[in-house]
Amino acid sequence: MSWIKKSLFGFAMCAVSAAVLAQTTAPTTMPKDAGPLTVSATASVTTVHPGDALKFDVTIKNVSNAEQKIDVPNIVWAAGTDVPQITIPGWPAGAGIGPAVTFRSVAIAAGDTFKNTWNANVSATAVPGDVALRVGVPLHRGGDKTWSEPLTIKIVAKEAPVAVDNPLYNAWKGQEKKAVTFTREETISGGAPIRGGGARAANQTTVTETCTKITDQQAEIEVKVGDAAAETLIVPAKLLPDNPELPKPAGTEDVKIGDKTYSCKKYTYYTSSKAEMGRDGQGLRGRATVWVADGIPGGIVQRDISLTIRVSYNMTDTLVPAK
Repeated sequence: MSWIKKSLFGFAMCAVSAAVLAQTTAPTTMPKDAGPLTVSATASVTTVHPGDALKFDVTIKNVSNAEQKIDVPNIVWAAGTDVPQITIPGWPAGAGIGPAVTFRSVAIAAGDTFKNTWNANVSATAVPGDVALRVGVPLHRGGDKTWSEPLTIKIVAKEAPVAVDNPLYNAWKGQEKKAVTFTREETISGGAPIRGGGARAANQTTVTETCTKITDQQAEIEVKVGDAAAETLIVPAKLLPDNPELPKPAGTEDVKIGDKTYSCKKYTYYTSSKAEMGRDGQGLRGRATVWVADGIPGGIVQRDISLTIRVSYNMTDTLVPAK
């Protein structure tokens, strides 16, 4: 067996597989080597969730009086189970060394250190519990491994996200059958060509919003833009925190309309509602900013929505033969 085969065999025979990092108990029966190297390992995080990513920083020191050689990738893992709780990309579970792994030899001078970082993934189906690992570094050509002290990674279950109050729903509470009217100015720039030429076009119209029904789950708002047919806007009572349509606080700001100044809370969010945007977004979301004050049905004093729709045109010219 050549030294390459021996090296590969040494890696493949490490516990279960170089790909499998997980075990339920620390390998306390494995003696700490007193060889020419010392190995220490730290994790970027020690508490993770299924599906998370993390990194391991490995420091290898040559404590001998002579140069030592190691192979890079140079770490293997003591593992006591076939369940791949934590894996390193490129090291397939149960298959030894993967085809994506390329070896190179690194020489560490006497007294010097070599540092290496490994990216790892926690399985999306990982079982919650403690995972104990020891990092092992083999010498060049399949020599004995030097092991780090046990390193414990705690896998905890992800908590189900909890929906939070939607401030725009709260602004409609107690306002059933009430209405509010806005003047809307719509400006078009770029994108679709503008009728009559020019760089910009502005349209002015009125928008009337009426709360037709409100339940513990949602408010139903009839929205009428100009002479167009009315559309229904649904305002949910609660939304998940990561929902882009949940209004996020963006500070406070005064808005002056005529002679009156409103003290407003400012929110930003994304909307895909045709009723709210006044047009079909063609699957795209508009970015909305609203200024909300007390004492107004729906709370909105001012609303800005920005929507960009990229338009492609195809023209085909066909010759009209001369007569």
